[in-house]
Formats: sequence, structure tokens, C-alpha cells
Amino acid sequence: MLTADRDRRIHVVLNPCSGIGSALYLKEDIMAGLSGLDVHYSFLSKENGLRATVRSALEAGANEIIAAGGDGTVSGVAQAVAGTDAVMGIIPTGTANMVARELGLPLSIASSTRVIRERARIMRMDAMASGDRCFIYQVAVGMGADVNRHVSRAEKKLLGRSSYLMAMVRALNDLRPLRVRCRIDGRETEMWVNQLIVANAGILGISPLRLGPGIRPDDGKVEVVAMQGKGRLDYIGSGMDMVFGNYLGPGLKYFDARREVVLETEPPTVIKADGEFIGRTPLTLRVRPGAVKVIAPARPMSSILP
Repeated sequence: MLTADRDRRIHVVLNPCSGIGSALYLKEDIMAGLSGLDVHYSFLSKENGLRATVRSALEAGANEIIAAGGDGTVSGVAQAVAGTDAVMGIIPTGTANMVARELGLPLSIASSTRVIRERARIMRMDAMASGDRCFIYQVAVGMGADVNRHVSRAEKKLLGRSSYLMAMVRALNDLRPLRVRCRIDGRETEMWVNQLIVANAGILGISPLRLGPGIRPDDGKVEVVAMQGKGRLDYIGSGMDMVFGNYLGPGLKYFDARREVVLETEPPTVIKADGEFIGRTPLTLRVRPGAVKVIAPARPMSSILP
């Protein structure tokens, strides 16, 4: 639904540590793209945390919060606006920009600000809640959760998205299988896995590669994706099946979850959610259908979404 410009109160949250350009140049480009609209800006810092910044903006009357940063910034803004009347916009300036790619959003500042200015469509994105935190992309244990620990900020700046491939090779040397006990909407299952992902978005690094079939961020459910096995060869085999779209491969298993996912692992292990480490297992996730309203283009640039 279109909203008159006079009714739009926009607050842009800029992360100066995200992948491209300096914060000053980013702001100038964003200001040019959103000129004529009622827009306020905040820069994130140690003193100005994301949640506090968004909370202050909402209390001041903002009804659109724009995340200008990488996936961590987008996830943090989504968490802050989930369940409210506020709408989130995305200006992707990070290294991977997975959420923007999944939603079919353009990746340049000029094009992404045009999407925000036009506000042609509002989509309702599902979320996963753990305690008072909320996630919109993927929650992982096992191999996928360990990858970020093997890449430095300097490598991300120098190599961009290629740094994650290098980190994965390093992480393979430390691969330790997990015994996982899952309760998914009340159904219990146990298995050995090298990696387990609770996915609200299915993009696997780059389009058109997908974690699995039918994984969408707006269908009222999440997918539990298990890469079963006990070592490197099993993991590599499952990964190759995934890359080539063989989702019926022997090491891959998929479960729909519409209400709740409870994970316990032996041994306890780290959890990565939307690119950030959030603690160690056990973990309980509640599915929150349509919790986050997101500004989207009338027609996605490139994604599974219609």
C-alpha cells in the first residue's frame, strides 16, 4: 500500500563498520537518494548501540527504520521493529548482504534508495525468536556456526565474500560432528550432524544456489536443514548435493517448523544466528509469522519471491 510522503517519518541507521565506503560518503549518497523526504540519520558506535538507537527513533515518531549496513545491521533493525507498526527498509552495504539477496533487493545505494522512495510493496517477513531476541535469516550449529571464527575483519575487507570460502576450508580441519536432539512442533528426532541450520531464508552464498527447495522468508514457517554424518567426507558429500540441487541426497534431511524448534547437542556448541554468535546450546526458537514489515520492490531483482 502506498503511503503519502508527508506521512513518512524515516530514520536511517548507518553502520560505519560495514563493507563498502566510509560512513560520510555513504550518508551523502543516501541523502541524495532520499532527498525531499523527512529523513533523520544515526551512526552506530559503542556509545550508540543499534537497539537503543532504533528504540529512540521509534519513540521520536519514526515509522520507517532503514538499515544501512550488512546482515548484522539488518537483523538488528528487524529485531527492533518486529511486532510493531514500523516498516524496515534495507540499504545493503555489507560484505555478503544475504538478506537483501534473498528478498531480491538491489545492491547499489542508488537503486536501493529508489526502492525505499517508491515504497511499491510491503512484504511481511517471518522471524525466529529466542528469549527477547529475534532473527530473520538463519540460525546454525556445527560447521556453519564455526566458519566466522576463521575469518578476520581485515580478510573480509580485502577479499569480500571470497573470505568465507577460505574460512570454510580452515574450519573443515576442526570439524567435529554433533549428536543433536530436536523437537520440532512437538515431534522429536535424534541424529548425528556436521551442520544443522534453522532457515527462514534459503540462499546459499550466491543465487541460484539454495539450501533446499521451497524455503521462503514469508510463508509462515521455517525449515530445519540437517547435513547428517560424522566427518569431512559426509559434509563435503552433502554440500555437493546441495550445490547441485540434489536435495534428496542421502546426507540431507528437511523438516518444516511452524511453531517451535528446540535443539540440544552433545557436546554443547556455539550458535550463530544471522551472522552473530549468540551463545551455546541448548536453544529454543519460536516461529513468528509475518513479524517484520519490509519495503520491497514491485518486482524482485533476483530471488525466489514472486
